[in-house]
Amino acid sequence: METQTEKVNRQRETRLESKRRWRKNNPEKVRESSRKYYRNNRDEVLERARRWRKKNPEKEREAARRWRKNNPEKVREASRRRRRAHPR
Repeated sequence: METQTEKVNRQRETRLESKRRWRKNNPEKVRESSRKYYRNNRDEVLERARRWRKKNPEKEREAARRWRKNNPEKVREASRRRRRAHPR
């Protein structure tokens, strides 16, 4: 027989799977919802990101390293803009 805790956990997993499927099948709605949330909570979102970066400097550095490796043209263009803006 299933205990109450097991039942609650099973129901929770079912809800989570349903939400995952919906998000996968509705990427435009998810994107718009995310943008709306950001617009309405911009300061809070930015502050949360700042706190995370401060608490996780190694992860932040690794993510930046990965981004630079995967976006070499964007890195070159940013360097060009920086050199033009600040000539020696």
